[in-house]
Order: sequence, then structure tokens, then C-alpha cells
Amino acid sequence: MSGLLIAAPSSGSGKTTITFGLLRALKRRGVTVNAGKAGPDYIDPRSTPSRRAVLA
Repeated sequence: MSGLLIAAPSSGSGKTTITFGLLRALKRRGVTVNAGKAGPDYIDPRSTPSRRAVLA
């Protein structure tokens, strides 16, 4: 798997919980994982409304 996008229509939907669970499960299986986050709730001048939480 080269990437996974996790998105939801609003905050408080559990995106962070799901992301951390997936990261931990993949790491326990020996997969090298990296996580990144971008979006309206993250102040990043390079961010656009079309970008969301990304698990690479």
C-alpha cells in the first residue's frame, strides 16, 4: 500500500483515533509507516481545502 486517505465530513468524527489505530496495527505487522496531516484545522500556508489527513 502506498497511501491511504482518511477523511470525514466534520471534526470529532474519530479520524485521529482511526489513524492511530491503523498506524499501530501496521507497525506491529512490520510495516514502515509515516503519517501526515493537512487541512483547515491545521495552520499551514501550503494547505488547501482539498487536502485532508493523509497516511503515507
